[in-house]
Amino acid sequence: MQTDLSAVAMAQRILDTSRNGMLLYQPVYDNQTSAPVDLQLSMANRLAEIMLGCSRSVAIGQLMSQQMPKGIDTDRFRELLRVAESGASLSYDVCIRHTDCYPNMGWYTITADEFNGGVLIAYTDISVTVQARQEQTELNDFIDVVFSTSLLGISVFEAIRDQDGGISDFRLVRINETGAHMNGMQVNELVGKTLRTLYPQTEQVGSFQQYVAVIEQNEPFIKEQYYPNQNRWYTISGRKFKDGVILTFQNSTDLKRIGLRSDQQFDLLQSVVDNAPVGIILAEAIYGLGEQSGQVVDFRYRLTNRFNAELAGHTVEGMTNQLISALFPGWQQIPLFQVMESVNRTGEARQFSEEYNRYGIRGWFEYYLVKLGDAVLLTFLDVTRLREADEEKKRQADLLQAVVNNSPTGIVLYQAIRDEAGQIVDFVHALTNPTNARVTGRSVEEMAGLLMLQNYPSNRTNGHFDDLVQVVETGEPLRRLLDYRAHGINGWYDAQYVKQGDGVLFTYLDVSESQQNRAQLEAANRDLLRSNDNLQQFAYVASHDLQEPLRKIQAFGNLLQMHAVNQLDGTAMGYIDRMQSSAERMSMLIRDLLTFSRLSTQQESFLPVSLNELLAELTEDLSTAIHEAQATIRIDSLPVISGHRLQLYQLFQNLITNAIKFRRQHISPAVEIRCRRVNTAELPDNLKNSAEGRPFIELCVVDNGIGFEEKYLDRIFQVFQRLNSKSQFAGSGVGLAICKKVAENHGGMITATSQLNQGSTFLVYLPVDK
Repeated sequence: MQTDLSAVAMAQRILDTSRNGMLLYQPVYDNQTSAPVDLQLSMANRLAEIMLGCSRSVAIGQLMSQQMPKGIDTDRFRELLRVAESGASLSYDVCIRHTDCYPNMGWYTITADEFNGGVLIAYTDISVTVQARQEQTELNDFIDVVFSTSLLGISVFEAIRDQDGGISDFRLVRINETGAHMNGMQVNELVGKTLRTLYPQTEQVGSFQQYVAVIEQNEPFIKEQYYPNQNRWYTISGRKFKDGVILTFQNSTDLKRIGLRSDQQFDLLQSVVDNAPVGIILAEAIYGLGEQSGQVVDFRYRLTNRFNAELAGHTVEGMTNQLISALFPGWQQIPLFQVMESVNRTGEARQFSEEYNRYGIRGWFEYYLVKLGDAVLLTFLDVTRLREADEEKKRQADLLQAVVNNSPTGIVLYQAIRDEAGQIVDFVHALTNPTNARVTGRSVEEMAGLLMLQNYPSNRTNGHFDDLVQVVETGEPLRRLLDYRAHGINGWYDAQYVKQGDGVLFTYLDVSESQQNRAQLEAANRDLLRSNDNLQQFAYVASHDLQEPLRKIQAFGNLLQMHAVNQLDGTAMGYIDRMQSSAERMSMLIRDLLTFSRLSTQQESFLPVSLNELLAELTEDLSTAIHEAQATIRIDSLPVISGHRLQLYQLFQNLITNAIKFRRQHISPAVEIRCRRVNTAELPDNLKNSAEGRPFIELCVVDNGIGFEEKYLDRIFQVFQRLNSKSQFAGSGVGLAICKKVAENHGGMITATSQLNQGSTFLVYLPVDK
């Protein structure tokens, strides 16, 4: 049975039976120039459908400019038009990337020929070939890099054979720079020369026969060889390469001389790697199968070091050659895997840091990843302590900021503004705090960047600007009381200026209230001075106007006693005696009150006072009373102190006269005065706070008198306070109050201990020079 096939059907069948993608385009001509300007797809086979990514029914009829809108201005498109116009053939290799029309990526050989007035384009998939070629090229490039940069000498010899096929010599066909340098020659001086020419002694030392065995029997070797003409040792290894031998050699003279071997060098390197304070991982990518073909699904440890192994809780041996996922399941979901996959895919080095908290490992780590051949080299540093230190610094900075923000002190950081001559013409607010914002009425944000004189012109006249300039220029800090009355700010401020770079840190505290209190205190002091003046006047009146009538009463009383003794009976004379006694007590009371008043109002400067001399003078003045009472006075060696001599005299006078006066019947008074230095801890509690670290002495005045009950201790130092009746012991009740005032005037205090009928001990604490 015969089938009538049209030329088109025949062509379509031919295309469909081809093992290449086939596309037939018809030229589209310009109406004016009759030159082809585009190509229209008229036929395509099934393989072309795979290439196009759509059915023929959809693609046929489309213009090439529609299928490849970005390609119509290229030389390739114009060459295809020339095929249609001139009938010339075209062939080229191209890498087709993914597009809407060409979804299949790969390398293709494209041929274009004129066919029946159209252009027949054939696609041959050469991706596998190109990939193999690229891999071979990359391998060759890698070998070239290793060859040229190796620290080992590398040379390649090819066998020279005689007529019988035996090896008679070797010819050097390639050597690297390191090898040439070891031979003391240039590469071009060595290549092409024979082994016997280069190394005449090679047969004598057995190297020639060893090289032959490598080729003929495929026996690689490694040995150490001494070359007398160079006086060097070389470690040489040989392996068959085609019909020749490839040699690597290393100058091992120094190692030989010190007895080291290559394994020691390896051990040293391994020791460095193992003891390095960084983690080291060399991992190769593991690719998936099936739907995951071409995708990295895991990595395998090729190499690691002790730092990483100990951190991970494993051993180096237990990790080497293991899949990472076997030791750390699910690790593909963490960022580190994504970065390693990216480095492996792109070849671009990456550096990043992260906080790691997985698989029992916790800390901050900084990673550096680089592609190394077909593996990824990962080094990482444990920066946990540094990060914690940074966090601590941040916390401290936040704390400092909180202190600044919540400080009752106004804080402003000024930066100097200078003219072309370098003179300071203004300051800008670089930093401020909320306290300053409250004082100025402007927020922290509003203050930032404001020029000082532009916004606060009065600062030029109130001295603030001049103070800022002075501190910047001299570097000396400044503190002053600033009376600010401008720009809505009214108050007194304790201001401090400290240089900070080319600016000033200005801090101030509102002391307006304390200034007001100071003013009130000064007014009170003035009132007190007036009161003291009035008291002085009263003292004058008391000493003159009050004493004068008393003196007259006493004088007339004496006259009555002298002249009326025979005219008056005993009762009248008793009245006169009682009058005279009362007048004497009144006179003594006035004198003691005057003394106490002067202690409170007259403060004279202190001078050195020898207590030994003072007590000697006092006991001399009291010698009559001491003799009459048959008293004994024992005084230790006493120091020289700074004080008021008359007041100190009055203090000891009152204490000693009291000790003599308040004596027990039929017991002679015994008074002892002792002195010792005391530290702050030994002082009475109410004196410790005011001691301020000064040294003190403790003066003890001990008597054997009538004593007193200590419940009256506070009472005895008050004015007019008496524990005994006037009939028993004369006195005004002011003496111990005077002692207390003298001690306080000297920055000290007085206290006492006592038991009734057991005597008393008065303790006087006075500061002394260090």
